[in-house]
Amino acid sequence: MLSWPKKSGTTNSTRVRFQIAVLLSLLAGFSVYFFLGFLYRPVPVVVAAHDIQPNVQIKANDVKVVTVSRNDRHPQAFADPAQVTGRTTAETIHAGTQVIAPQLAGAAAAALQPGETLIPVKNPVITPDLQAGSVVVMVAVNPEGPLVLGRARVVLVSKGLTNDTQVTLALPEGDAPRVAAAAVNAKAFYLLTTQGR
Repeated sequence: MLSWPKKSGTTNSTRVRFQIAVLLSLLAGFSVYFFLGFLYRPVPVVVAAHDIQPNVQIKANDVKVVTVSRNDRHPQAFADPAQVTGRTTAETIHAGTQVIAPQLAGAAAAALQPGETLIPVKNPVITPDLQAGSVVVMVAVNPEGPLVLGRARVVLVSKGLTNDTQVTLALPEGDAPRVAAAAVNAKAFYLLTTQGR
C-alpha cells in the first residue's frame, strides 16, 4: 500500500510562522499597554466623597483617594487623606472634585512653633506645587538685584474675590519686619518651594 510522504518541512515552517505571529502580537500588545501607561501616568489624588460645606472640619469619611492622569491632577491637590483630615474648609468642596490647598483654612495659630509669627504676602510669584506645609525660600527682586531673605513655612494659600493670591507664612519673629517690608517694596517677591527646613 502506497502512502504520500509527510511534508514535515511545510508543517514546521507553518508552525514557526504561527509562533512568530503570536510573539509579534504579544509584543505589539505590550507596547500599546506601556505606551498608554506612559501617557496616562496615573497618580493618586484626594477628592471629596460628598459635598463638604464651608467652615467644616474634614473627617476621614468626607474624602477618598482616586487615581487620575498626572496631567489631570491639580498642582495643589493632595495625595493622602491624612493631609486634609482635621483641616477646616474655607469654601464648599463639591463631591468628586479634587481637594486643593486654597479650599482649606486650617488652624494657623496651632501651626505656629515657639518663636514664630505669621505674615501675609499678597500676590507673590509661586511655584505650581506650593501648598500649606511647604517650606519656601523667600526672594525679593529689587532694581539692584535679587535678595534671598531666608526660609519660611506656608500656613495658608488663599484666593480673594478679585482672584488675588495671598500666602500666609510662618517665620521667626525676628525676621518678620524685614520680610514684610521686602514683600511690600520689592518689584517681585518669589516663594520657591524647597526640601526640608
